[in-house]
Amino acid sequence: QAMNLREEDARRPKIREDEIRKFVVNYLSKRGFRQTEQMFREESRTRDIEDLAVDQILDQHTASLGNALFFNNAENDPARYDESYGQLRDWIQSSLDLYKAELMNLTYPVFVHIFLELISKGYSAQARDFLAKHSPGHTERHGEQIQSLEGIFTTEHLNQNEVASYFVKNKVAVRLSSYSYRLLIDFLHQNRFMSLISIINQRIDVKVLQGMPSPTGEEEPVVPLAGSSTEDFAGINRKEIYWGELQPDEAFKDQKGDGAEDKGNREDGGPPTAKKSKKDAAEAPKAPPPEKPSRTRVPLPKLSERVESEVFEDVRKRVALSSNTLPSVCFYTFLNTHGGLNTVEISADGSIMAAGFDDSSATVWLLKPSCNTEFSSLPEFVGKGLFSGMNPLRLIGHSGPIYSMSLSPDKTFLLTSSEDNTVRLWSLEFGSNLVVYKGHNYSVWSVDFSSLGYYFATASHDRTARIWSTDHIYPLRILTGHLTDVDCVKFHPNCNYVATGSGDKTIRLWDMNSAECVRIMSGHRGPVNALSFSPDGRYLASAGEDKDVLLWDLASGQRMETFSGHDKSVWSVDWSYDGNLISSASADCSIRLWDPHYKTRSSTGDDVPPRTACAKTLRTKSTSVILNKFTRRNLLLA
Repeated sequence: QAMNLREEDARRPKIREDEIRKFVVNYLSKRGFRQTEQMFREESRTRDIEDLAVDQILDQHTASLGNALFFNNAENDPARYDESYGQLRDWIQSSLDLYKAELMNLTYPVFVHIFLELISKGYSAQARDFLAKHSPGHTERHGEQIQSLEGIFTTEHLNQNEVASYFVKNKVAVRLSSYSYRLLIDFLHQNRFMSLISIINQRIDVKVLQGMPSPTGEEEPVVPLAGSSTEDFAGINRKEIYWGELQPDEAFKDQKGDGAEDKGNREDGGPPTAKKSKKDAAEAPKAPPPEKPSRTRVPLPKLSERVESEVFEDVRKRVALSSNTLPSVCFYTFLNTHGGLNTVEISADGSIMAAGFDDSSATVWLLKPSCNTEFSSLPEFVGKGLFSGMNPLRLIGHSGPIYSMSLSPDKTFLLTSSEDNTVRLWSLEFGSNLVVYKGHNYSVWSVDFSSLGYYFATASHDRTARIWSTDHIYPLRILTGHLTDVDCVKFHPNCNYVATGSGDKTIRLWDMNSAECVRIMSGHRGPVNALSFSPDGRYLASAGEDKDVLLWDLASGQRMETFSGHDKSVWSVDWSYDGNLISSASADCSIRLWDPHYKTRSSTGDDVPPRTACAKTLRTKSTSVILNKFTRRNLLLA
């Protein structure tokens, strides 16, 4: 009986192996993977099935697509790594543009893992040669990480290096369409690149999606935010925010209603409208829409009558823009600055311009002559005393270069931030410094007044942003969370939120009330230099060192569009006041006008859609463009 049991046990594995072979062959045949099926049959004749690793099973009814990828652990030749990776890049470069964009996202994690494997196996010299040979193809997007990898020489350095430690402990997510993934599988099998197959199986989380390939090949962030998991990241972006415009002031609504009742007649000459009964008024919903914050959520000041009348006049004379109706553009050129110009600010009506320099001074110019009655809405002090005619007003007080400036909505005050860790409030009427705000530990890169004045925000090299009010010398809120410098800051139009852009390639949206981060937007491949909200507050445009302009939906925190075309860093971005155009200024001596709604217009057929999102490119002769800004009448100044 014991002998019989042993014989039965010896026969059982063989039966299971045959069944597995038949099952896999039938499965590959049904799915149409002819080349994979043929290769599997050949391997089955010469090797035992237990030596082959089947990592994923294909299933089109799920969101992911697997594949029977086989690898050979004996393939450890350093030259084979270099050869296989070079052929993989050449194959992707020669692929159709439809698949190339998303397949290229796979090359960087494969490149890093090959380098780390060579180091871990003791091939330090070969690893250095591999890094030097193939790193130029990734320097543009991942220059900082490659620079960090260059410091790895031995296996002991792997645990000490932050980038290497992350790649070893985590799987990098790469999104591929199902057809692109099939092309990749066939290529790897045909060339028998078992080392690449092993890396893809073990080290990379390939998320295969149904449908057509992404034309932009959007790349997920390689290194996530420190101290927050993917679940935390998604949870933050699900928080409720009030991105809409402020609710109308109750006093304004009452005044408007009384005025309508006094007139008694409609503007079109029709009969007077009947007053609503108290019962109807009680039944009317009083709760504001969820996307619009109430005026009591954050204590907000009121604009002066002079500023309100100026805004109404500008709105009345505003020009409607589109990709077929482009704005007039006015360029101002600074001569003989010798590299000393750091920042420029222009008022919302285009009447005042200020500039900050390396010599710690700021200069303010009047762009519109005060004698012209058309611009009588300028402050009363303009044209008198220090600020008169074409004589600029020079402000001296900082002890370091000035990096950012912001004018108050009524154009009576100017904020400047400097390398001396301070922010100063200047009176344009008296040409003197009123307040010095101290709180940051390092240079202050950016400052921005809210659209109603009183509040302002700052961004600093100390990795924090802070919210202030003009009547307090200490910050009201300290916003912490970025991993490196906070390079730019921008107030939301409803003054309830502040957006910050950082050298860690992320953008964060902060709640004024709680100083809590309510959105994290990751997608830039370099530091973020500029931010701009759409007039309705729903969208955010960002630009930076990666030469792209990204468009974000604040409701979901998702990226909507990527506008590419600049050849160098983008320094400034701004929305037109009707929300139909975005302008970007770059170090490549150009301004580009983008149509954020070009896909919508294309689908509705209202206008002849442009072939690309770029509606117009405006170039200077040889001068970098440091700022571009739309006035309230939609004139573009740069």
